[in-house]
Amino acid sequence: MAERSSRVRRIAPGRSSTAQMEFISRVDFETRRLFNKSEYGILRMLEKITREIGGGHRVMAQTSLAEVIAPKTASGSDEGRDLTFRSFNSKRQDFLAIDGTGMPALAVEYQGHGHYQSRAFMPNFNSGIPKYL
Repeated sequence: MAERSSRVRRIAPGRSSTAQMEFISRVDFETRRLFNKSEYGILRMLEKITREIGGGHRVMAQTSLAEVIAPKTASGSDEGRDLTFRSFNSKRQDFLAIDGTGMPALAVEYQGHGHYQSRAFMPNFNSGIPKYL
């Protein structure tokens, strides 16, 4: 039987699902555009290319990095892997092409006008996913 971690995960104030639902219930919402005009053009281009390639490739947008990459179990400490996961979970890949089995095939980071430019850390790790920046 595997040992259970003695570390207790604490929920920061306002982070429990009950607290989140309370905050959410206090405001009104409006829909927002997912892409600006140039980003939408990139999406359409990538969708066209993946159709031409065939093989079941698809394009995903605004995908959390933690959904597609994770530190190897034997790498680093438990705390280091947890902090890495949290860091990746807060970052989004602009576009991600997946193959017919759902595995990442190509990551595309858009650097267009008005787009968030401070992502210098992203090219500095080897996730095994080819990147187009």
